Amino acid sequence: MARDLLIIDVPCGQGGINRSKNIGLVSSSDLAILDGITIERDMWEKEPGASKINSATMGATSKVRGTWEFVSGASVLELIAMLDDGATAKLVTVDSTGIVKTLKSGMTSGGNPVFAEGWDGTQKALYYVDGKNTMQVYTGGATTSDVPSPPADWSGANQPTVVCAHNERMCAAGNANFPHTIYLSEPGTHGVFTGGESGLNIIYPGEGEKTVGLISKLDYLYILKYPRGIYILDTADPNQANWQVQKISGAIGTASAGGALPIDDDIIIYAADGLFYTMSQLSDYGEVTIPPLLPFETSQFLKEEITSTQLARLQSVWYGYKRKAIFVVPATGATENNRRIEIDMHISAIPKMLYSKRDNNISIGMRRATASDVPKPIFGDDGGFVWQMESANRNKDSSGYNAQYETPPIPLISGGQRRANLRELELLFHPQGNWDLTMEVHRDGVLSQTLTFSMQSPGAAAGSISLDADVLAGNTVANTKRRLEGDARYLKLIGRNNTVNQNFAVINHMIKFKAGNNRP
Repeated sequence: MARDLLIIDVPCGQGGINRSKNIGLVSSSDLAILDGITIERDMWEKEPGASKINSATMGATSKVRGTWEFVSGASVLELIAMLDDGATAKLVTVDSTGIVKTLKSGMTSGGNPVFAEGWDGTQKALYYVDGKNTMQVYTGGATTSDVPSPPADWSGANQPTVVCAHNERMCAAGNANFPHTIYLSEPGTHGVFTGGESGLNIIYPGEGEKTVGLISKLDYLYILKYPRGIYILDTADPNQANWQVQKISGAIGTASAGGALPIDDDIIIYAADGLFYTMSQLSDYGEVTIPPLLPFETSQFLKEEITSTQLARLQSVWYGYKRKAIFVVPATGATENNRRIEIDMHISAIPKMLYSKRDNNISIGMRRATASDVPKPIFGDDGGFVWQMESANRNKDSSGYNAQYETPPIPLISGGQRRANLRELELLFHPQGNWDLTMEVHRDGVLSQTLTFSMQSPGAAAGSISLDADVLAGNTVANTKRRLEGDARYLKLIGRNNTVNQNFAVINHMIKFKAGNNRP
């Protein structure tokens, strides 16, 4: 009888990635694997699409290593990119046709671009460093120019790798000959690093290998080293002689400028140890055991999927509109960024990690299509294209892409000690269209069934539930069922769709079964 059925819920959008080898530590809401999934509406859905910004390549062998949207003093909105073909690099502006202006050519290749907006003494300016070339300054003209007054330490191959505006000054660091020195420009004249009120600070030279990150928050300049070392330079006092340096952590550091990401009221750190932390946690806990931002079970996924020794090119952005921290990183065995990690913080107390293999995202940035638009993420690839992310249609340049989730093995009765006679799998979902979600059912580690669930509303058919429009903005919630066969101790579900312009939006899975016997 139906009332004798036992039910296990597998709710969507609530748990996180859990790679624990101990099944007892895994919740039914956790996932072992996901690819191309978003949870921004507290469901499992296919991630939004992507389309090329420039219709023609800017160089078939050119990697887009960095992008920045800049509005000059003349209120001209431009997208700037650094291209690297392996022989030379150049800075260009980009529009829908491709390269508009070549701002600087013949640059040394292999740099890691970092941009910072500032003031050159008379107008707004964009400052650029990459560790290989002289700091560049752009104010909206035909070309960039070399920084007018660099410190004597910046010469030849000894160039800064990170730059940051802080308290009316431009700060830079990371040159190989003095890797622990922070250079500060004159106030209000950010290209002048010599004489006057410019200065430098040497930060704990006996700790860490080099300075890789600078972040400005209020009167504090946060300084991050590789592989460990985080410090604060307190610049609140107008007298430089009274500035103080405080060590935050001697155990945690990061691998690149993109490893420290400022968000609304905190800083997320992708540490060189492969874990995520927040600066507020480090400040609160000091040198005692520091809990990571994400559970250790999630961090195990990162250790298995990401090449932690290749994080020097790591880049990141904060997508405030959807409250996501986005990092582009190299997959296991890769030397270039080709995976995307998103930390969804729309429920700030419960951050969740997402993962995507879809794009060869060498770099990540933010862009507005027009000056009044919300900034949305973009990425640069390895073939001379910049891509706009977050397209409403589920396609990538008119092609389909995979979206998949996989649950861990779910123990059905008494932690898997007793077999269950399977009856049916029911899905609760938001109808998306006349599309299908393919569902693999694995019994005790063996694929036993491949089911198809329509993502189309059954209309007025039994089993369709219409909820109040004020609650779900007029959407319909529907459910659909498929028969399950056989018996099992553990059940694993794998849902996927890779068809162009199709989506799914699953709220819950209900596994229904009856108690079976105790045989092996």
